[in-house]
Amino acid sequence: MKNDTQFRFAFTTKVMIPVIGIMVGLVAVTNWLIQDLITGQAHRASADRLMVSEQTYVQLSGMQDRELSFRYRAIPSDPRFKALAQLAAQKGDRQTLRGVLLDIAEELNASFIQYYTSEGVPFVGVSREQPGSTFQEPVLSPSAVAGVISGNSLTTPSTLDGRVYRVVAVPVEISQEVRSALAVGNELTSAKAMEINGLIGCGIAFLVDGNIVVTSFRQPGIRRELERKMESNLPPLSTESRIHPVVLDDEHFLMMKGAIDAGERAASVSYILFFNYEPQLRTLQETQRRLAVMGLFGIVLGSLVAG
Repeated sequence: MKNDTQFRFAFTTKVMIPVIGIMVGLVAVTNWLIQDLITGQAHRASADRLMVSEQTYVQLSGMQDRELSFRYRAIPSDPRFKALAQLAAQKGDRQTLRGVLLDIAEELNASFIQYYTSEGVPFVGVSREQPGSTFQEPVLSPSAVAGVISGNSLTTPSTLDGRVYRVVAVPVEISQEVRSALAVGNELTSAKAMEINGLIGCGIAFLVDGNIVVTSFRQPGIRRELERKMESNLPPLSTESRIHPVVLDDEHFLMMKGAIDAGERAASVSYILFFNYEPQLRTLQETQRRLAVMGLFGIVLGSLVAG
């Protein structure tokens, strides 16, 4: 009887060990297949979301440009500005014109206003951030200014002191013989980036010459890590493909880089859209955990029944 029991135990063990191994292997393979399937679906869905968000952003930018153009194109008709622009053309009075431009910038919530002479040379530039000083650095290229002076309004991105602006340039008619130009800038701030984020459903960062100047991220850790990745020129920021996965502050994102046409400005302006698919991955991990627990429970239960 003892020998029969030992034989039965040895036989059962020899049979169960391979069976249990096969069942464990099936559970592992099932988890791997599910992970590969769900991860692929998450990437594709996130990539599609980025494409839709980019289209929405382009449309939104066009709407914002039209709104800014409508807001600022009335400046040349302002009686205060017309009177002092004529005086400036005759006597070169920058100081008086500077004060009026600051008042108008404050009233219209503009970041800066720059006035050009009929020769296309910056005459005076004022900034709400530094109301006590003026700047002469042109925010538009000579050809863009020439086009505006000839009567063509313009809306374009531009840079000044490492910041990104939406610039509306409008012609100014001093007299029938003399025309000049006015450029009005509206800065792309972090608050505006967060507003864009809410409207397009994706995070966004704006870059000047490849350096991040504005992001919609509220978490400082994400911006710092993104800056480190850009400094080290990691593959996710390669320009060979527009969409890349990237891990920022232990969260998984897909990112898409796009360029903004800034005309002939020396600085290149671009943007990066980010979609966080970390929630989908966490759902995947929870699904895998439950499948693993159910699989192990089935193996244990099967072993007990078979034993």
